[in-house]
Amino acid sequence: MDCPCCCCLPNLTPMSPQGQALNSQSLYHCDAHCFVPKFTYHENGQQVYMVKPETCCGGCCVACDCCSGKGLVYIPFYFHGEKDEVIGGQYNDPNTPQIRKVWAGLMKECCSTADTFAVVFPQGSSAERKAGLLGLTFLIDFVYFEGHQSKSQT
Repeated sequence: MDCPCCCCLPNLTPMSPQGQALNSQSLYHCDAHCFVPKFTYHENGQQVYMVKPETCCGGCCVACDCCSGKGLVYIPFYFHGEKDEVIGGQYNDPNTPQIRKVWAGLMKECCSTADTFAVVFPQGSSAERKAGLLGLTFLIDFVYFEGHQSKSQT
């Protein structure tokens, strides 16, 4: 089980190539359901999205589907608005804005620890917002996927 300490949560502030901070920040979100990874994306100090997987059991665990592998083989992180609604679609729709780790092929998966992600951006996202959301993708990779990978290899 993986439960982060709520007083030492990771965050990421993306920078431009010139070294200036973009006006966005990505944060690991801690709440009562600490076994479901949740991240928030902020611009100008205001939360824009909550990014989390679909849940079940009252939000206590990640929803699984044994037939498709969702929750077991892959976990899509969907963008949610301030009322916890899924932005731009619904769960299980490949066109719904989401961040998903994808299978990169046998050679890359066997011979490398590099991860490959597919990001479907919310409609109307500016280039700056897309850059911030790519930063959020890195945070998800470092905190969730790399953290689980290093624990399983020790």
